[in-house]
Amino acid sequence: MQELTKEIQIPDEIYGREDELAVLQEAFRWAALGSTELVAISGQPGVGKSSLVLKAFRSTVIGTCKFASGKFDQYSTGIPYAPFIKCFQTVIKQILTEPDPILQKWAESVQEVVGPNGAVIAEVIPEAEWLLKPYPPLEPIPAIESQNRFESVFLRFVQVFTQLDHPLVLFFDDVQWADEASLRLLHSLIVAPDSQNLLVIAAYRDQEWNENINQIEQWMLGGVHAGYSIRRISLKPLEFRHIQKMVADSIDCHTSESSPLAQLLFAKSLGNPFYLKQLLQSAFDEQSIRLHPNGGWEWQLEALRKLPEIDGQVDYLIDRISRIPMRSRELLVVSSCLGNKFNARLLSAVSGYTEDELNQHLASAMQDGLLIAVDQEDTVLQYQFTHDRIQQAAYSLLDRQHLMEVHLIAGRYLMKQYSSDKDQPLFDIVNHLNHALELLYPEERETAAEWNEEAGRKAMQSAAYSTALQYFKTGIECAPDDFWNRRFEFTFQMHVKCAECAYLCGQYDQADAILSAVLKRTRSWPECVKAYTLRIEQYSNMGKYSQAIELGLQALRDAGIRISDRPHKLVILKEVQLTKRLLAKRMEELPALPEITDPQAKGVLELLAALVAPTFFFNRDVFAVIASKFIRLVYEHGSSPVAPGVYAAYGILLGTALGQYELGYRLGQIAIDLVDRSTHASVKTKVHVIFYGVISPWIRYDRDDEVKLEQAARLGLEAGDYVYASYAIGSLINLSYVRDSMDHMFEVNRQSLQVIEQTKEELVFKNALIYMELAKIWKNPTGDIGPITGGRTSEAEFLEEVMKEEGQAVTMYQLYTYKTQMYYLFGRYREAVRFAELANSYEHLSAHAPHLSEHHFYEALSIAKAWEAFSASEKSAYSKILKRRCRQFKAWDKMSPENFRHKWLLIQAEIARLKGAEQEMVDLYDRSIQFARERNYAQYQAVACELAAKYHLQKGRERIARGYIQEAYDMYGVWGAESKRHGLRMQYPQWLQESVNSEEQAASLIPDKDQDSTRADDKASSDNAAKGDTDTMRQEAAAKEIDFGVIVKASLSLSQGLDLKEIYKHLLEIIIETSDAVKGCLIVVRNGELHVETVIKANGEISELSTALSDSEDVPASLVQYASRLGQWVQIENASQDDLFQTDPYMTRNHCQTVCCLPLFLQEQLSGLLYLENSRRSHTFAHDSIATIRILASQALFVWKLSGSFGDMPVSPVTPNEPKDEYSMDALTDRELEVLNLMASGMTNKEIAYQLGVTAGTVKVHIHNLFSKLNVNRRTKAIAEAKRKNILS
Repeated sequence: MQELTKEIQIPDEIYGREDELAVLQEAFRWAALGSTELVAISGQPGVGKSSLVLKAFRSTVIGTCKFASGKFDQYSTGIPYAPFIKCFQTVIKQILTEPDPILQKWAESVQEVVGPNGAVIAEVIPEAEWLLKPYPPLEPIPAIESQNRFESVFLRFVQVFTQLDHPLVLFFDDVQWADEASLRLLHSLIVAPDSQNLLVIAAYRDQEWNENINQIEQWMLGGVHAGYSIRRISLKPLEFRHIQKMVADSIDCHTSESSPLAQLLFAKSLGNPFYLKQLLQSAFDEQSIRLHPNGGWEWQLEALRKLPEIDGQVDYLIDRISRIPMRSRELLVVSSCLGNKFNARLLSAVSGYTEDELNQHLASAMQDGLLIAVDQEDTVLQYQFTHDRIQQAAYSLLDRQHLMEVHLIAGRYLMKQYSSDKDQPLFDIVNHLNHALELLYPEERETAAEWNEEAGRKAMQSAAYSTALQYFKTGIECAPDDFWNRRFEFTFQMHVKCAECAYLCGQYDQADAILSAVLKRTRSWPECVKAYTLRIEQYSNMGKYSQAIELGLQALRDAGIRISDRPHKLVILKEVQLTKRLLAKRMEELPALPEITDPQAKGVLELLAALVAPTFFFNRDVFAVIASKFIRLVYEHGSSPVAPGVYAAYGILLGTALGQYELGYRLGQIAIDLVDRSTHASVKTKVHVIFYGVISPWIRYDRDDEVKLEQAARLGLEAGDYVYASYAIGSLINLSYVRDSMDHMFEVNRQSLQVIEQTKEELVFKNALIYMELAKIWKNPTGDIGPITGGRTSEAEFLEEVMKEEGQAVTMYQLYTYKTQMYYLFGRYREAVRFAELANSYEHLSAHAPHLSEHHFYEALSIAKAWEAFSASEKSAYSKILKRRCRQFKAWDKMSPENFRHKWLLIQAEIARLKGAEQEMVDLYDRSIQFARERNYAQYQAVACELAAKYHLQKGRERIARGYIQEAYDMYGVWGAESKRHGLRMQYPQWLQESVNSEEQAASLIPDKDQDSTRADDKASSDNAAKGDTDTMRQEAAAKEIDFGVIVKASLSLSQGLDLKEIYKHLLEIIIETSDAVKGCLIVVRNGELHVETVIKANGEISELSTALSDSEDVPASLVQYASRLGQWVQIENASQDDLFQTDPYMTRNHCQTVCCLPLFLQEQLSGLLYLENSRRSHTFAHDSIATIRILASQALFVWKLSGSFGDMPVSPVTPNEPKDEYSMDALTDRELEVLNLMASGMTNKEIAYQLGVTAGTVKVHIHNLFSKLNVNRRTKAIAEAKRKNILS
């Protein structure tokens, strides 16, 4: 209770806000379930916005969440992210109260998400150092990347404190006064794709409309599309009945008695709670309301009618302030300059009173409800204005001169107090000085320039560029003219930083004007380089590549280096050849080159490096010249930190333009070695993307490239380099296109969307959608050639949109490559040739991508198949193309046979066919097939088999053709081209049927990094396969199907009403029988630990053990641990002599021969393992039975879990007439059912949005509704509940 007098008390309650409290409680409930919620509360000053929130999240609620609040200050707007700092100071203080083990877990979580970027958080929130281990200094990176890095790290930091059922609640008050950086961060917080279990409440005054409120209104309109839930509370003044209750409670009487008083106060306050309380206080002070001697209350209505209306609220508050004692009034007025919250020590320094004296003087202000004492900090009392309207009224009593004097004294005191303290309140000092610039002495203005420059740099570190810009401008204003002579470097850097911030704030003309002035002040050309590179960087970020190149070439001309924007081919050839010869002789010297020291040469290198990106994307001729010059200058003058990036880029040039792939690979390896030894994360990201995404795949077929690209994407996100993080993902999905099955390619792209959603890179996002669309076309079991629309309504609309973009060349080349491939495989060869020709015009900017070899491959095959339809002139022209492609693949095959031999052999076979060289052709077909078969290149094996089949069929050799066509059909299935298989079935119905399960073939025939592995020596089987014929291969492929007869046999147990233990035993017996093992063990995960649960032998003997793995003598523990961690099937031949496991006590004791361990997953979690053993050395557990055994073992594990839950309850068979647990379909809308089914198929929100043609935000809303209706809080639970209720189709 807040006490007005000894007798009058105003209850610490809120009145008439039941509906608004319900909105906040509903938002909190959804946040606890995993949603991101934004609640915007608007209303006039004093209407009770803050009180509402604080009431909703009282102590009983805070126990179930982490709640923190921060307030934007009208008179202290220079501290970036001040409310965020306040919020997370509160959160961290809450965590510091936890016991050591829990505190350690919080610290580990924070350290895990921030990684090496701990300084990003510590710079903004110093208290976070309690949770951070020692961290390295931040790498200096360009401003855009710095902003991305800050937001990425901060958002991950915030997510540490959000937990299911325990959400994070952040309340930001007076958002209408927020600085631009804080507003941007607030928006990023709520739209972040990974944001969850978060409730953000933003309160603002709708009467004080400004750009901030306009921005919030846009959030309210766009929330559904951005993926967060929105709720609006427009807080209106209280109704009379609520005022009547408040007044009655304050004077402790019945509402009917206080009604006349309440009516008058309602008329004066218009239902504003804050003003009403002020009027009650004033009335009591003036004895207009007083206690009657008989104990009741009486009031003088005439006197009360003289109280001011709410329109004069500020004047009334000024009058109230003027009535308190003079010294109290003076202190209150001075305090208003120190912020909404201030400490007694600073006020003491400004006012001249001791802390004890001012505490006495402020007592009357506290008694009148104008101030409150909030807490103590380092034994110093902290005060706060009870409402910002009171601070506003007190501030208005200061004239301009007095205001500057107060700020000057405060600034001088803080400077002196913290002169040698690294934790100085930098922004507070600078803000006080900046309010008193006119009163500063000349030497103090110089000091103010230094402080503003430092504040600007610190604000830039946390991406608060608009705030930094104001500090730099003020610093420039304070710096005297002779600073250019006395302190040139300081003044130069301050101007450059100011221009950089102006660019980032969209003030381009101002930035250009500052840089132009800087260039006039420079004393030498090297000093101009920073200004030039900044302009080049900004032009590139804006997509103005031609302007960036023009400016860079002009700057180089000023240094005496002339490069044309349209260099002659002979000039390009000369530059490239000079550098290539130099590298051939001295490449190994590059890692040991010293650091460059010559200022002129260093400036040239910086300019050339700045031009690499815009020229690579816009002008490859200039790129070739500048990259060549850069490398020669490095040999001449020394290296620089950015050199590895140029080396890698030049490696692309050597390969794609000159065909010197091996030389480019060697140069790329040197670049990799250099960046891996450096701490420059941004350069490391670029080099890894270029090398593993572009250079390496041409030379070698290495799955490790994909792992490296995933790591590069994460590194780019951490470093804030969203552009190259996106390029890493783009390279990853490009490799998937030429290497993987359609299923795997679709999954790679689906997972990549989560990163692309964060980077907002449209080009890569568009290409990912195209890949997924392409996969769907091929996966359509009854499909034909379909349009590629990129999510638009038609292919024509999509192409029109692409043609407007700067990066159109890459997209168009890839799109026409897909078309060439598609039309060729569907037998429309003339059209395939036409699309190949369309792609050729975009090849010059796309030659670095793996699509180049795919395009050339299918173009050559299409020309060969369409040959008879060409006219004589066409044959002459296409003959040249065919010969050129043939020479190209011959060179590629010599360079990397693993990547290209199967394609080169097939192109030769088709040329031999055109020449009529039958024997040579047949041999080349078979060699191409065999090479692809040995390396599991299913797509190319299928194409070669189909060509061979068509030729033999044409010659009347049906028996031979049938074998080839069956193999082609099977391999198209492994690749995932169901639409192609459908076409083959239509073409050869007498030979082909739908019996082969292509998905299971894909699972068992294509080993990659995610599939089961075997340590068995399979050389002999390989040799036999090489000697076998096509029919043998087809039989082997068919053998790898799941044995559905065994599955049906096992399923009969479930339909016969057996006891759960009997079912469990029966399943284990079927496993032993199917696997031909002499012993089997089921190992289960219990409380996070592995236990050997059951042992079964071939003679039918079963033992129930429930023994911890570490204590068991029935299995080789090392093998089980290995398989569980690997997550893959592991099989060992001659196990007792295996290098890895021979020391296992079980292996040596039992002289094990063949053993196998198979991990089992339930709901994507490792839940157990199956161990199998055979004493015959020659026995190998057949690959074709593993899929069947996996299903059986998973069933056994599931039944074991059921028996643990339900004991010995029998399972009743389900009869057709038995009623099921149906769910009312009326409860879910049609759209919700669509979303539910797509969610069950494993799609992300963005994929579902793409599939349904809606936004990701809309999908989130539907999922929220599903959670509510199904009474669940997770996607997996929703799917399980939907299956239980038979909702899923």
